[in-house]
Amino acid sequence: MTQEQQRAKDFIDAASSAGYNVRSYSGRGMYGDSCLGIVADNVIATVVNVLLNINIDEQYDFLDVFESARTDSMGMSDIVYFPKLKVTPEIEKMLVDSEY
Repeated sequence: MTQEQQRAKDFIDAASSAGYNVRSYSGRGMYGDSCLGIVADNVIATVVNVLLNINIDEQYDFLDVFESARTDSMGMSDIVYFPKLKVTPEIEKMLVDSEY
């Protein structure tokens, strides 16, 4: 597993532990690339809850991920997405596996 895949897996695991479903999302200015995102009613609470579920020794490694987070409105909710966590075919499989 590459470092990028491990980081995505750790993020997916932390979000799942916090009760969130992670999905693939292509945000503004990404030109068709996809990254990890979470649909949220409260973006700040979502980010904090995911961060709190990341191993304390690894939180610093995710600083750039959270600093680059963006949001889009999806009508009744928002999506917070993380362009530094690109979705590759291997990461897409992790997303599918985490749904079960």
